[in-house]
Amino acid sequence: MSDCIITRRGSAKRENTIDVTNVWSTGATAPAGVYRWTSQLYNGKIYCPQNGGRAMHIYDIETDTWSTGATAPAGVYRWTSQLYNGKIYCPQSDGTAMHIYDIETNTWSTGAIAPASVSRVTSQFYNGKIYCPEFGGTAMHIYDIETNTWSSGATAPASVNRYTSQLYNGKIYCPQNNGTAMHIYDIETNTWSSGATAPASVNRYTSQLYNGKIYCPQNNGTAMHIYDIETNTWSTGAIAPASADRYTSQLYNGKIYCPAHGGTAMHIYDIETNTWSSGATAPASVNRYTSQLYNGKIYCPQSDGTAMHIYVILGKLLTIGAI
Repeated sequence: MSDCIITRRGSAKRENTIDVTNVWSTGATAPAGVYRWTSQLYNGKIYCPQNGGRAMHIYDIETDTWSTGATAPAGVYRWTSQLYNGKIYCPQSDGTAMHIYDIETNTWSTGAIAPASVSRVTSQFYNGKIYCPEFGGTAMHIYDIETNTWSSGATAPASVNRYTSQLYNGKIYCPQNNGTAMHIYDIETNTWSSGATAPASVNRYTSQLYNGKIYCPQNNGTAMHIYDIETNTWSTGAIAPASADRYTSQLYNGKIYCPAHGGTAMHIYDIETNTWSSGATAPASVNRYTSQLYNGKIYCPQSDGTAMHIYVILGKLLTIGAI
């Protein structure tokens, strides 16, 4: 702990900075209650392009303030996005638009038209290209940033729901949501393959990659399914403390943090010990589709609301008291 003497309104005060862990705080109120399903972190600010609308809301972490960016070209579904060279690329879901937000100039532009209108819920960035495996279909659409062109990759093995994906060694791994398939897209060879069958058919909305393994905490359940890339095998981890909706998660120091969607739970999975624990209770039960990790804190902008809830894994708290 460190402390210093300050003067405020004519009276001396002692300002203390203390280390804190496992606490929630509430940030500033967002400009409006809109759907936020994807976000990007850039230079200490969180950029939230509206899903199903035209707003760009920007949260400044240091100043705990929100601002409103330029209006997007159209109100479309934005479930996934990618950050590259100071620009946020938003491939439309259930449509063909590519909307691009330039952070420095606070302007939007419209990229090339996608090959077809499909649902795009997850994407991966690799070597200047954005790969969009279809949700509920077999398409792989690929956007080349430099040339502003789309192409179609190989057809996936089957039409399944793909909410989450992971990139590892030039391959995109897509664990099926509400099913048992693991479909793998090899970028270099433009081919798909099928991995081992998962232990059970559960909802998988979020995942984390750690040391060559993909961890899939169940949405609306208690399972932790783990896919080992090298051995092409699945295993079952410890049971979560309770059933919760898990749409977003963050990895920090070998632990996976799962703030509940539509709830107040924070469930934490320790990879090394294969154990779960329960963190502090969130300030309120709100929808959390996206989150960002920054300096030991998880920032959860509310979807369809105005709250910013911040979970402190490890941080500092400023306290002021009389001398």
